[in-house]
Amino acid sequence: MNYEIVELDWSQGVVALKEDLSAVGQRVLDGNIVILSKVFSEPLMDQCKRALLDWQASNAPTNPNRLATGESWWRRDVNSPSKTSHLFETFCLVFSDHNSGSLEVLKEVFDQMGEIWESLLPEFRKANPEKPGAQLRPQAIHYPKGGGFFDWHVHDIAPQGIGLIVGLSKQGRDFETGGTIFRDNTGEVDTSDIHDIGDICLFRYDLEHAVGVVDPEYDLEWGATGRWTMVLPMM
Repeated sequence: MNYEIVELDWSQGVVALKEDLSAVGQRVLDGNIVILSKVFSEPLMDQCKRALLDWQASNAPTNPNRLATGESWWRRDVNSPSKTSHLFETFCLVFSDHNSGSLEVLKEVFDQMGEIWESLLPEFRKANPEKPGAQLRPQAIHYPKGGGFFDWHVHDIAPQGIGLIVGLSKQGRDFETGGTIFRDNTGEVDTSDIHDIGDICLFRYDLEHAVGVVDPEYDLEWGATGRWTMVLPMM
């Protein structure tokens, strides 16, 4: 398995980069890990994380039917209800929800992620159309310092095709160890040292992956520390 770091001029806008991104998408579908470097600025990522924390502080955790609810919600997961061992907080966001106004800064990021996703997969999407009602669903995940993790798991390749992971945290400042790891029959790629804040990690969606334990030598700490990410699953 190989990885590469791709630097593009994001000031041009996603539309101007469609050909470049389509070529990148094909390399990802071929099984390579690609890091799109510095897509978003560090101050913007810090602003997004602060908005999530402020919103969390004023909203109690819930666990509705994700595909049916019209509201944003969050919950703290320690294994249940997933069959895959994990420890994290998840934030599932619906920007039409009147209670999500403070999260508008994240909407801008998710909108650009969606544009990038579409540009990566022009031919794949033609061959694998989404089911009626399926849509990209904004989500943030927090793997806390002191033991946050997500064990090995896989997804179906369609209709997502390519997974996107935006880094909201900075290694050495917010966490020390614990990043997304990918593996196939040729080996592993650990992105801990190559996936920086504001980067997007791209991977073929049916590639086996996990999130390594975040700073296990510390006491469990929910809050701004640890590893925060933004993802955009098609569901």
